[in-house]
Amino acid sequence: MSEAVSVGTSLSLPVAEDQDAGVNGRLGYQLRPVAAATNGDADDVFELVQRLNAADGSTDLQLVLKTALDREQVIIIIIIIIIIVTHRRMVISVVVIISIMSRTTTVTCVK
Repeated sequence: MSEAVSVGTSLSLPVAEDQDAGVNGRLGYQLRPVAAATNGDADDVFELVQRLNAADGSTDLQLVLKTALDREQVIIIIIIIIIIVTHRRMVISVVVIISIMSRTTTVTCVK
């Protein structure tokens, strides 16, 4: 992710699916910052936003940037997204590693 990204920018994330219906199919999500490499603090950099579509019951999950990024302060941010399957009392975790790129970094795609 570029350090030039504006605060409030959101990244859509894939959602977990439970084949159960109704209350048994509900999933919860939590964001757990783990670490930020270098001088930064992983807390309060991102917010996890979950929106439920009332019409079809689908979930939209987004990671929203809460503070400006500075590559000189933070090179890598590691967070864990916790998925809670309430009716089974089960917790699943997914590790997300975000590498912060300089504003002047260009990415070349070779085909």
